[in-house]
Amino acid sequence: HRLRFVVAPLRFNGRGTFDQPVSFANADFAPGASTRGKYKFDTYRVSYRYLFLNRNAWQIRAGATLLVRDARIELEQGGVTASDSDFGFVPLVNLSAEWAFAERWTAIFDFEGLAGGPGRALDLALTARYDLTRNWHIGAGYRTLEGGVDSDSVYNFSWVNYGFLTLGARF
Repeated sequence: HRLRFVVAPLRFNGRGTFDQPVSFANADFAPGASTRGKYKFDTYRVSYRYLFLNRNAWQIRAGATLLVRDARIELEQGGVTASDSDFGFVPLVNLSAEWAFAERWTAIFDFEGLAGGPGRALDLALTARYDLTRNWHIGAGYRTLEGGVDSDSVYNFSWVNYGFLTLGARF
């Protein structure tokens, strides 16, 4: 059995123009005018994973995650600023596979996600981990996040790809 805690801040800032009028958070934004945007989707996760295969160099786990999201989108154009924020809880299923392919080295596949109703959340990561000691490890990897919601009050989907570094401790 394994309990896991993850803090995953995700923030983007950018500037661009719209090619058509946009209505967002009770404000109107004109096409062709310089617009600043901020996107925040910080998540905090606690997961429980059950080890159901532990054979040779392979470990495979399955479990559940509770994701806490702290999201905010903000647009600013001229003197007009509008923002929309959301704080909520999302249950996810999780799967992971670890392959110890060399001494102190492990390849890790991680998936957390759930789809249904008006939205979905999919998080897929591939990581190479190096064990510094029995309790400490570092790693690097690639992650793709996709998801959003389409309801009467909100439409927001995103797909983000990025590299990351990890530092971990085992207790």
